[in-house]
Amino acid sequence: MPHLSIRHQSRMVTLQSLYEWDFDEEKDIKEILNRNITNSGFKVDQDFCFKIIDGVTKNLKEINNLIKKTAPEWPLEQIAGIDRAILRIGIFELVLDKEVPPKAVINEAVELGKEFGGENSGKFINGVLGTIYRSSERYEEEEEIVSSGAIIYSDEPDEKERNKFLLIKDKYDKWTFPKTKVGEEETWQEAIARKARSALGIEKAEIVGEIGEAKYTDKNEGKNIKKSVHFYLIKTEQKDSEVEKETNIRGIKWMDMEEAREKIDYPNLKDIFKKALELIK
Repeated sequence: MPHLSIRHQSRMVTLQSLYEWDFDEEKDIKEILNRNITNSGFKVDQDFCFKIIDGVTKNLKEINNLIKKTAPEWPLEQIAGIDRAILRIGIFELVLDKEVPPKAVINEAVELGKEFGGENSGKFINGVLGTIYRSSERYEEEEEIVSSGAIIYSDEPDEKERNKFLLIKDKYDKWTFPKTKVGEEETWQEAIARKARSALGIEKAEIVGEIGEAKYTDKNEGKNIKKSVHFYLIKTEQKDSEVEKETNIRGIKWMDMEEAREKIDYPNLKDIFKKALELIK
């Protein structure tokens, strides 16, 4: 099983509890949550779980009204129970709580939908939450560009028992890690897995876990563009790769830990690499 962040595991347990409670609202939701936390075997942030449960149940009427308003062609009772629970969590985090960045809330909700819902759950949840976000005070016309990135390492150590890491040379001739823009109906995880396979020739790519986020500012035609890259750790059994011809990648190389640490040209990515090494351990 991939390494799941504490927040993702917390949302999974909270989702299970809300889904169960939805069948019988006379039950004590906090007792349900306590039981599921104990039985899940997950590492969870209990305060985070109870905050969501409390927030959703206390604001249920307002949250349901937002769902009805945003998806009028889908009566609330006709929405699949798991999708309904995911939307309630997402709307609470997006509109009422505001602790987690909007893009992260939507990505997590879509991921839960694809993980536990039906074939079209991810698309449906993305559409509803995206519409609510664009209509909210949190929406900014000039949003930052969100990308997904990866630290890719070979799970087949070399003769000296050292893992190899894949670095690319970008259009500025700087050594960095691969990244890609996220498509409209993609999660961050799906986007970088696609990039690894299609652009880098990594056929057997497995996401091990989430590393963290890197923010920076790029220039385009004299304008400063805010960008955010969400990095994941990906392991593969391959030790070779081939760059797709029509890309901005100018070079590619497998390096051991010491060489990779030395070659990385962007200071903020050195911190990302350090976190990746900790996750591998």
